[in-house]
Amino acid sequence: MRPDLALLKRGLFRLAEAVECIGGQLGNSGDYAFALKAALLLDHIQTEYKDVFADNNFWRDRVPGWLGIVVNDRLNRALGDAGYLYAGLDAVEETLATDPLVQKYCEP
Repeated sequence: MRPDLALLKRGLFRLAEAVECIGGQLGNSGDYAFALKAALLLDHIQTEYKDVFADNNFWRDRVPGWLGIVVNDRLNRALGDAGYLYAGLDAVEETLATDPLVQKYCEP
């Protein structure tokens, strides 16, 4: 049985709120690994389930709030001349997407 679509949307929205809040706070406190994982989850939710965030201006950015500030700043500094806000996050996502183990795991 598939979950009710309205229930799923509410759950994804609440998950995104929690991930952004806790990930931003922990990242700002120095737990950069947690913040990166939170940003990856949040970016996936934002990308794959856009309609969950329709008409909500806070969610117009892929990774908003403190979480976006902490993760994007640190990743782009690590990357060097980033070029744009999500260059570092895109690089991490590309690394994951092209990893053979991850590819095998994601096969249907």
